[in-house]
Amino acid sequence: MNAKSYVLTHGRRSHEFPVLQGTRQGSKSSPLMYLVFINGLIKQLEDSGLGMCIYNMSICSQTIADDMVLISY
Repeated sequence: MNAKSYVLTHGRRSHEFPVLQGTRQGSKSSPLMYLVFINGLIKQLEDSGLGMCIYNMSICSQTIADDMVLISY
């Protein structure tokens, strides 16, 4: 992959620079890469038994798209 990026601030654009790792925001591979990364963390949180109980439902982590809420003491 030959991805390049730049920074835009106050209407001015920086010089392009290579993107050496990660995925671009909104790219087709972003959701898959997020799921591959986050599934291990979610599994560990579920197995830990930590979290909270709301209306008899155990909640250890809430994830929506690429946002996550960790509930802790």
